[in-house]
Amino acid sequence: MRSLQPVVQDSETSTRRIAMALVLIFLGVFFLLSQIFAIMEGSVRVESELQSLMSQPNKGTDLPTESEPVEVIIDLDAKGEVLVNEEKVVESLVEALIRIKSHTEMAKVMVTVSCHEQTPYHRMLEVMDALEKAKMDNVTLAVGAESF
Repeated sequence: MRSLQPVVQDSETSTRRIAMALVLIFLGVFFLLSQIFAIMEGSVRVESELQSLMSQPNKGTDLPTESEPVEVIIDLDAKGEVLVNEEKVVESLVEALIRIKSHTEMAKVMVTVSCHEQTPYHRMLEVMDALEKAKMDNVTLAVGAESF
């Protein structure tokens, strides 16, 4: 019986070592991810900082330069209603997008389409068709995103 006792102690010791190794791996991964998110936090822009081109009249002085891209956010809620830069679209979406693009002829337009998880699929297709007709090709999709 004495010969079996060290084997049992060795298996308990190895189980503890494996558990400690797993805890250390978990802590290392957690630390690495927290560092990545801390670094990326500064690069995220808040929606309130974005330019709202829907309400700007034709002003030659307020146009962005070639180097700074214009960001346009299209939000689709659960009912399928469309908001462009937090403003409800009262005209056709194609006309609104063409008007935005005409205001920013010199700048690159970056479009982000943000959908609620319950947005009807056909509304998403209609928005993508409108972007194609307005010849906006720099489009990013965000589904179920909270806020930027």
